[in-house]
Amino acid sequence: MAYDTKALLSVLADTVIKSKTLKEVYLSIMKAANVEGVTILPYEEAIKEVEKARGDG
Repeated sequence: MAYDTKALLSVLADTVIKSKTLKEVYLSIMKAANVEGVTILPYEEAIKEVEKARGDG
C-alpha cells in the first residue's frame, strides 16, 4: 500500500474517532478531498441522494 494511502487512512480513522456527529466526519472528508481537487457533494445534498435511493425522500 502506498504511503499516501496509509497516511490518508490514518487521518480519516482519527477524524472518525474524534468527531461527535456524522456531519463532522463527512465535512472533514470533504475538505481532504477538496485539497486533491476531488469534488464531493455538500453534506445535505449527499443525504438527500441517499434518502432518495432508499425511497425515504
